[in-house]
Amino acid sequence: MIKKTEPILFYITVFILAMPVFCYDYFVTNDGPAHVYNANLIAHYFGAYHQNITALFNFNTSIEPNWIGHIVLILFKLFASGAFSEKLLVASILLTFPIAVRNLIITLNKENALIAWLSIPFAFNFILGLGFYNFSIGIVILLFAINYSIKKTFEFKGKQLFVLLMFSILLYFSHLIVYGLFLAFISLGILLKRNESLKMLAHFTSFQLPLLLLCFLFLFNHSKGASADALGFEVLTDWFLKARPLLVYNESLEVWFGYATNIIISFVLISGIILTIFNKKNRLKNTHFLLFLVFTLLMLLLFFVAPNELVSGGFLNIRMLLLFYIFLIVLLSFFQFNRVLLLLPIIILTSIAFYQQLNKFSTIKILANESKELTCLENYLKDGRTIIPLNYSGNWLHTNLSNYLSSDKLLLLLDNYEANTVHFPLKWVPKSHPNPLLGNFSYSLNPTINIAAYENKTGIQIDYIVRWCYQHLPKDSISEKTNLEITKYFKLIYASPKGNAELFERL
Repeated sequence: MIKKTEPILFYITVFILAMPVFCYDYFVTNDGPAHVYNANLIAHYFGAYHQNITALFNFNTSIEPNWIGHIVLILFKLFASGAFSEKLLVASILLTFPIAVRNLIITLNKENALIAWLSIPFAFNFILGLGFYNFSIGIVILLFAINYSIKKTFEFKGKQLFVLLMFSILLYFSHLIVYGLFLAFISLGILLKRNESLKMLAHFTSFQLPLLLLCFLFLFNHSKGASADALGFEVLTDWFLKARPLLVYNESLEVWFGYATNIIISFVLISGIILTIFNKKNRLKNTHFLLFLVFTLLMLLLFFVAPNELVSGGFLNIRMLLLFYIFLIVLLSFFQFNRVLLLLPIIILTSIAFYQQLNKFSTIKILANESKELTCLENYLKDGRTIIPLNYSGNWLHTNLSNYLSSDKLLLLLDNYEANTVHFPLKWVPKSHPNPLLGNFSYSLNPTINIAAYENKTGIQIDYIVRWCYQHLPKDSISEKTNLEITKYFKLIYASPKGNAELFERL
């Protein structure tokens, strides 16, 4: 009975837990609005406002990682709005992640398909909440690529090498970490086969040479002067105990979920070890077990020793911890379990995952309503115009919220963090870069602006100012100076009913 109904229940559960994405007009992540905005800029790049865009942004001529999310958003925008395209992207990740884990576990040991239920809570994680879509997509592709390699028993010829190359290209353009893990996993898998392993490894490596060259150029060009600060052991231990990747919006309110998940996974691991010791059919002698054990321990080691930021990438420790849990869950499929006994922790974990998802609904709803309030200004904005967004909100999920203004209509917002980095498709034209000449509004919650200095040097006119969550109370000298700059060049033409969103048009 369990064998017949379990797969259906699994897919229904995954589907239900992904549905909150579509409950409201927006599904807000930290970087998500910026990805939607830049995808819209790229989609309009050769259109009617080409000159307006190229006055500010150029394509990154280097072939960098972190582009796949933009490509997917642009494809979705062919038939959907920018906000809905983002929701389709997020929902696709939430749906495919546990399915990819399940398929891999079935390939390794179909008798333990139930173990895949443990992966469901990790689909909606902190990394996804940050809006790291490329990395999240990369994890899913990595799981499918590993599954394919295991099915082919790490024997690659002709067609198989071509398929691996396609996986490699997708992984490279997702994130260097997942691409590097893929290379290491396949290489070790080939070596563990022993039969003509060096010859097979040489064939595999030869197909990777162009991508390896791109990796070398990326690391060589962007590692100079990069920060490599490591977090303290106490902080990392605390993150480990509370399963930090599971805590998305409010760490203190959600921490119980992390502790509970750790306890349940630990119980499953310990019971699996005990039952396997007394079982005659020991799957732990399988070379695939050794492979996943090595990578599970490697992820744990990197979590504790890797710097939190490296080569323009951040939150490395939490990424490593998330990957540790993924490899650990897959590793559990090699152990012996009593199916009835396994049902209890799975039912408990799934139940609290549903409860946790319901708790997140209030935050998701608030963020969606705030986004809707801000984007109502879009009705008063003209295409192709230039905007300074001033953000006074202390909510970390509001950092890029103004970018939703240009999710469909072509508007040029001068707060574009992607263009400041090295690994996204668009970058600032150097002479038009707004910081620090135009002000510090891209990173300050008490922003300054200098209209005349920027316009005189660049020849680019500022058409609008959007002000978000400004409190009309006595302010310090910085905010007063910004207000004087606004009244000198602009007039208020619209304020949202709640007063959080204000639009100023050029005089």
